[in-house]
Amino acid sequence: MKKKILIIHGWDDNGTSYWIPWLKKQLEKRDFVVYNPDFPNPKYPQLSEWVKTARNTVGKFDNQTIIIAYSSGFTFSLQLLSQLKLAEKIDKLIGLAPFDRPLDMGGNETEDLYKPPINYNNIQNKADSFYLIASDNDPYIPLKIPRRIQKELNAQLQVIKGGGLLNYKSGYNHPYEILNIIDEKSS
Repeated sequence: MKKKILIIHGWDDNGTSYWIPWLKKQLEKRDFVVYNPDFPNPKYPQLSEWVKTARNTVGKFDNQTIIIAYSSGFTFSLQLLSQLKLAEKIDKLIGLAPFDRPLDMGGNETEDLYKPPINYNNIQNKADSFYLIASDNDPYIPLKIPRRIQKELNAQLQVIKGGGLLNYKSGYNHPYEILNIIDEKSS
């Protein structure tokens, strides 16, 4: 049975934003089944719609499932994991530019992703391992946020020097760090 990977885009993005097409191609070369759906209403995401999209796309979440989530997609991935049944434990969650609470950006477009508040006690046993990739100069997500999440999840954290938003706007086009995690942990 092939391992499957769900890539979750961020706020106001889609399944072909930034480095997602490149990453999908690299993962498919490694014989993974890769899903990169366009989650509905990405500017004003609704948790229930995104959960439905993830479940309809992937089907069964199990130890053959890896989730890669970017920015507010990471926040959603935490909510998704908290809703999984006990038997639905995934292999790993990899978060880029991770945050779990509203950011002080002057809007409330993603407020539905924080309801209910994230409960790490319901998440810690829903994946075999957790990995975070953050930048030391993200203009919206100070490094203290990924460091706090790292402690909550007992995750491994990799910090990219000068990575900015970890997207093409900041010159981050090829997330080799994800491939290294996948390659190292799949061999």
